[in-house]
Amino acid sequence: MYNAKQLSEIKQKIIRKITSEVDRANEDGLIEEILERYGIVYEETSISVNTRLMKILVFGSLAGKKKDFQGVLNRLGINLNNVEFIDDYSVLKRYPVDTLRFSTKYSDLLIGPVPHSQTGMGDNSSLIATIKSNPSEYPRVQLLEANNKLKITKTNFEKSITSTRYFDALNEY
Repeated sequence: MYNAKQLSEIKQKIIRKITSEVDRANEDGLIEEILERYGIVYEETSISVNTRLMKILVFGSLAGKKKDFQGVLNRLGINLNNVEFIDDYSVLKRYPVDTLRFSTKYSDLLIGPVPHSQTGMGDNSSLIATIKSNPSEYPRVQLLEANNKLKITKTNFEKSITSTRYFDALNEY
């Protein structure tokens, strides 16, 4: 273990190295690669997340038991009441997608396998197309994939949870 002085020196070296890396990437037009490498989502119009009022919505069929996914949340220190799972096919099909537009209830939307046709999508062919047509009008969206298909696994679920607005706000305090 390092003492406080050594740790401070290490942090300064890391900051200088990353700052240089970001500056070079920006000059070369590769800043998105840096953001992806460090798991950072930059949004110019960021919403304020109230972790007592807002939730994460997990929308799609789960590849496993819900209690296993809830175990991931417990391990990460997230109150189960602040994550809503909509994973039943018949509920997914009837869910009014338009209620997610300009939502203040959800900070993040994690999407897995969902029916192609749902209520409230307007002229769009799918939920994903609806959101992609106006992404700033919806909670932050992450598509959960495994083997190039929409699939919610415990592994990609945990990774996605830790890169949500909600998780960022929870860990700011």
